Amino acid sequence: MKLAISVNGDSQQDSLSLYSWLRDDSELRAAAELSLDPPDRASEDMGTGEVISAVLQHAEWLTSIVIAVAAWLRPRSTSTSVTFTYNGVPVTINNGSEEEIRAVCAALDRRDDAR
Repeated sequence: MKLAISVNGDSQQDSLSLYSWLRDDSELRAAAELSLDPPDRASEDMGTGEVISAVLQHAEWLTSIVIAVAAWLRPRSTSTSVTFTYNGVPVTINNGSEEEIRAVCAALDRRDDAR
């Protein structure tokens, strides 16, 4: 399962911060191959920094990566959000609440079932 994770916010440094946060999680490092890719031109114009690519060894790790992103997102400003893109369909998390985590995981799971 390959996810593209992009941070939408005030600073392009947020993408680097999230990438470091995810890389520091030893469980995620073991379960996902993470890389940092440059943004496309359209994303740069919208304030999005680099895109984090996450290749999950097993779909079961989806919840773990969404929870890790939500934990990173919670103390950030309200103008920061994170978008997961899977199979070309974006799903955005805004505040990292438990309700949002469930909704994002359910939406991404449905995308996986649709393949």
